[in-house]
Amino acid sequence: MEVSDRKAWLVRMIEAIGRITEQEDWRMLQREFFDKRKETLQARLLGECKNPEVSLPNVYRLQGQIAETGNNNLESLVEAYKVELRGIEKNE
Repeated sequence: MEVSDRKAWLVRMIEAIGRITEQEDWRMLQREFFDKRKETLQARLLGECKNPEVSLPNVYRLQGQIAETGNNNLESLVEAYKVELRGIEKNE
C-alpha cells in the first residue's frame, strides 16, 4: 500500500470510528457489555488469587481475557491511527 493510500485509509478509519463512538448504541454496548465483562473477569481473577490453592493456568487465562477486553476500546485504536497519521504527515 502506498503512503498516500495508507494516509487516506487512516483518515477514513478515524472518521468512521468517530461516528461509531458518538452513537448512543455504542456507548450502551460499551457500558452494558464490555465494561461489565471486564468487571466480572476482574472479580473472578481476584477470587482465584484469594483461593488457597491458586491455579496459575486460570490466573493467566483470566489475565489474558481481561487484556482482551481492552481491545474493544475504539478510542485507543483511534489514537494509534492518529499517531501513525502524524508520522506519515511529518515525513512528507
